[in-house]
Amino acid sequence: MRILIVCQYYYPEKVTITPIAEDLVKRGHDVTVVTGRPNYGLNGIPKAYRHLSYEERNGVKIHRVWLYPRKKGKVSLILNYLSFNFSSRRFLSGLKEQYDVVYSMSMSPVMSVQGAGCFAKKHHIPHVLHCLDLWPESAVVAGNVNPEHLLYRILYRWSRKIYLGADEILISSPSFKDYFVSTLRMPASNISYLPQPPLIEADDGPREAKAVELPAGFNLVYAGNVGKLQLIEEMIEAIKKLPKDSAFHFHVIGTGASLEAAEKKAKELGIQDKVVFHGSKSVAEVASYYEKADMILVSLRSGASPVYKTIPNKLITSLAYGKPIFGLIAGDGRELLEQIGGSLIVDEIRDRIVIGLQKAMTLTKEQKEAMGKANREAFIDRFSFEKVMDQLEAAIVSSKK
Repeated sequence: MRILIVCQYYYPEKVTITPIAEDLVKRGHDVTVVTGRPNYGLNGIPKAYRHLSYEERNGVKIHRVWLYPRKKGKVSLILNYLSFNFSSRRFLSGLKEQYDVVYSMSMSPVMSVQGAGCFAKKHHIPHVLHCLDLWPESAVVAGNVNPEHLLYRILYRWSRKIYLGADEILISSPSFKDYFVSTLRMPASNISYLPQPPLIEADDGPREAKAVELPAGFNLVYAGNVGKLQLIEEMIEAIKKLPKDSAFHFHVIGTGASLEAAEKKAKELGIQDKVVFHGSKSVAEVASYYEKADMILVSLRSGASPVYKTIPNKLITSLAYGKPIFGLIAGDGRELLEQIGGSLIVDEIRDRIVIGLQKAMTLTKEQKEAMGKANREAFIDRFSFEKVMDQLEAAIVSSKK
């Protein structure tokens, strides 16, 4: 099939759409991607991409449109979103090539894939929308939009129009379906659950990287975005409550809006010896930390909103490494971890986090190995890249019928 993919993010940004596009090429499809110039997590647009509008990588044809790079502040973020919406729609309106289907990945916001729907409608081909983030709900949860204000109503109608225009919607968490039906007032018939493909470089485990050495004692590793939803500051406050002589080490890998606050919190509490910030690392480098970890932290703030009930990609990816998981999570993610049985799960209450950490440090080697084995087997059986791609390819191909 000739597949047109629309997503604001792509390599060298660390996102799942890149391996998806490349795997579709390996499966014999002709794949074209319309994306923005990379800037997410890169401190601006890299010099090599500032004027690059087209490239081919691993068989994928990539068109890059102009956008305003992300900087600090809400205004910058709004300009980033709106500029891609405008540039992608303008580019797609003039795209002459013929395609069998449009597949879009909506991370944030859903307006980023509006051009995909317009192109599909104009050329009378199906549009498969892969929803990883709910709009306008995510804007409400982030505190950027008040549900009582006019802006919310504008975003609501805009989002609903885009969702309604898709022929099929793939959701990354089962609870999303309730939001589409009850809040967006959409039919459930064309909505189906599909796990996110794991963000690793091979479906049979991570690629080798230079080995790392972690301190003696218990090492808990977190790798991912450091934001308010990830509860890193709450973890740091709980770690402060551990006995001073406990050989506990919390490793934070990644960057995000709350990184500076987390670093400041660790310094204020005087526990820099127990909390180590490693900055951004490649997927292969993260794998080396996971290899030596006693447990992997999977965390997401709880709440009534379906955004808080999601299954983060980090959870799926963490299962692959065969390590026990310290789950500070609710909703669909918690239910999944409970089903698998390879996690120590705690509630979002500091004292319970402390108790959970103390319990984690008492686990025997055999117990940790059994928990890790359960996670690894669940990943292979249900969430490996190949398994998820089989389902995704089937959804894309069947949309044409």
